[in-house]
Amino acid sequence: MFLESSTTKDISLNEYQGKAVKTINRLFKVFDSLSSHKQFNEINFVKKIVDRIQQTATFPEIPVFIITGGQENRMMPEEIRKKRLENQLELLSLSRNSKQIVAKKSGHFPQLSEPIIVIDSIKDCAEQLNKTNHN
Repeated sequence: MFLESSTTKDISLNEYQGKAVKTINRLFKVFDSLSSHKQFNEINFVKKIVDRIQQTATFPEIPVFIITGGQENRMMPEEIRKKRLENQLELLSLSRNSKQIVAKKSGHFPQLSEPIIVIDSIKDCAEQLNKTNHN
């Protein structure tokens, strides 16, 4: 399951981010350096994660669910939003058993604004995995 997911292609979009987003990302890095728990690791480890993903030869034939926030993000330029959406839709090609779920009332955090959509999607995905494993 991909939840409002970034993709390996999204790393090239960072140069188009506005000043506000770049400032927020810098603040996350500062918090990261102060925290022993490293709760904002995503910001610091994006490049490593992308490198690991690109080293993976094949993706298993499993259900792929992509949950996409449907609301516009005022802090994200329209060009980047469209590219991120295109990149998320490319994830559908990872499996023949894939689908996109749009969380219409959500932005980047559907797990907070529409948790029922996320929970139902997890249940649906688990059911499909169980069916696959029993066949």
